[in-house]
Amino acid sequence: MPRYEIPVWEMCAQALEILGGHENYVPLKSIINKIHELWPKEHVNDDTIRCQILRHCINCHPSHDDFPDKGKMWRQRKLFISDKQGNYRFYREKTDYNKYSEALKEDEES
Repeated sequence: MPRYEIPVWEMCAQALEILGGHENYVPLKSIINKIHELWPKEHVNDDTIRCQILRHCINCHPSHDDFPDKGKMWRQRKLFISDKQGNYRFYREKTDYNKYSEALKEDEES
């Protein structure tokens, strides 16, 4: 497994921050491109970036189940939320908690 300067999930968070992800949804491709721009020497695989975003996205179930931790990471580190159109922004506890609750319920049912 490759070792990177910083964890890939953190690269995703930094890229999303630069792209305005606290206020707006950002296309996944833009996040991937920004990571390649910010860390060109790291040669991070696009699929690795996608996986880290999905792994830390509260409403990407059932894809969480495909990860080795069976989807526990999104509960521990609530970073991203999706508009279900391939765009992501940072999770906001105050406004997104209902979506988080729905994701927990959906996860328990499967």
